[in-house]
Amino acid sequence: FGFRSAHGLNAKKMTDSLSTKVQAIGFLLIFLVVIIHSADSERIIEGSGMHHRVHVSSSVIGSAVAVFVRTGVTRIAVPLFFMISGFLFFQNFKTSESPSAKPGMFTDNRADFAQKWKRRFRSLVVPYVLWSAIYLIAACLWQSTPLSSLNPTIHVSYRVHELLTRLFLNPLGQHLWFMRDLILLVLISPVIWYLVRRHGVAPSLIMGGLWLFGLCPGWERQVISLTGPFFFTTGAYL
Repeated sequence: FGFRSAHGLNAKKMTDSLSTKVQAIGFLLIFLVVIIHSADSERIIEGSGMHHRVHVSSSVIGSAVAVFVRTGVTRIAVPLFFMISGFLFFQNFKTSESPSAKPGMFTDNRADFAQKWKRRFRSLVVPYVLWSAIYLIAACLWQSTPLSSLNPTIHVSYRVHELLTRLFLNPLGQHLWFMRDLILLVLISPVIWYLVRRHGVAPSLIMGGLWLFGLCPGWERQVISLTGPFFFTTGAYL
């Protein structure tokens, strides 16, 4: 891409050429995400009291290619989205002109963080809470109708703490997990910035090892997916 790493002397600059490259990659990743969430390439046909699976692909090779694309190639989309998010978040952050200067966690870039947080509040927090609320309201309305018996798995407790949990931490729209994790990463971005400036690529390597070998499986369900911190921090380093 032609930029300096975050622990170098110069702030990263977004040129027109680099912006075009990032937009092109982003468009491709959106396409891959659509494939991930597309309908299954099999049809269920009822007949003679049995369910028969019929592959849309007309050949074994075609089926193998389809499976490889959907379960292999497309899986790079989310990690790369996190990486691009980390790279873009720390764009134009000022770094010390002195190689011997010790970076601070927040005070060195207070204005940068304030500007980025303000923008991410509009582009991340507002849409996330809005769509989470829409899913929550729709579920509450759904379970109050007789039609709810058609899908009893949709159930919302009306206790306040559970409603707040559903709204902010565990949205009914499961695909919103990406935005939730990204919001958390933005909140702890001063820590990430400090670690990257202080220790270079080491934080990414450590988190990459934990992610690759699944050494913190509990995090995936209780705190935050390690995919986000690993690739977001890597983007910050670039």
